[in-house]
Amino acid sequence: MDRLLREAGPYTCHPGGSASNVLRAAARFGATTRLVGARGHDANGELYAKSLRDAGICTEHLLVKVRDASGAELSTAACCVISHNNERSMRTMFADTARLEVSELREDLFKSCKYLFVSSYACYFEGMLAKLVDVGTGVGCRIFLDLGSFEIVNAYSDQIDLIFGKVDICVCNEDEAAAFSRLHAGVQDPDGAYDEAARWMLGHGVKVAVVVTLGERGCILYERNGDQDAFVKTLHAAVDPEVFFDSTGAGDAFCGGMLFALSKGRDLNAAVRVANVAGAAAVKSLGADLDDESLKWFRRKIGAIA
Repeated sequence: MDRLLREAGPYTCHPGGSASNVLRAAARFGATTRLVGARGHDANGELYAKSLRDAGICTEHLLVKVRDASGAELSTAACCVISHNNERSMRTMFADTARLEVSELREDLFKSCKYLFVSSYACYFEGMLAKLVDVGTGVGCRIFLDLGSFEIVNAYSDQIDLIFGKVDICVCNEDEAAAFSRLHAGVQDPDGAYDEAARWMLGHGVKVAVVVTLGERGCILYERNGDQDAFVKTLHAAVDPEVFFDSTGAGDAFCGGMLFALSKGRDLNAAVRVANVAGAAAVKSLGADLDDESLKWFRRKIGAIA
């Protein structure tokens, strides 16, 4: 990856990762968070850990791994993000990287947590998604699932489908919802796809709500309404960021904002309004981490809608 980046030209390095982006946003907004994971003993790992600590995230359970069982040196996983005209391509390098093993997940890591954020990127590691959900529900966590990517949906829907009965809230973007609907209901029309994705998820066990994010058009909240797959559908308009810089991490900030609001006792509709502000704040700065000015803007906007 280093060689490819050098050949591509100038680039910048920022801490990231789906789950840590969400937690970093939630923590900077004011939620109490902890991260369970692993990193290498290298410069990228130090940058990553510092960014978590600076955001106020508990890193007590972030393992530092130097070598694997064969003695090979481990690095911190990295992702190459190419952004152009609000379109992004992302490719992650997992070869010879430090990672948390399924066997290292224990209930004591999640005790006292109200919510456990789970990304479907966990599907890359066999058994990880199911074990995370089982351990979290075992200690009373509410499960907040992010579908992560339409590529994940297409490749790992068999794993994801099995956990919906234990998921409280599922968030997906329009591409993920469309991919989900094509696989599960054969729906091709985007607008119908969102409803069908929510209906399938709620009908197969999602306990509270499904949220489909629509970028600059806002998001749709589908709240469970009784048994089976009935729902109340509410469209929440997007918040104008005033200045657009980079959309990387906007979806993660949305999830972080929603978790922050839920942790403070906000109801679903209020939490989604906060999440829309969080997503707008994220596009005002470079990379997945909100800079100080974006964070101040978020707080002003939240004060206006409180």
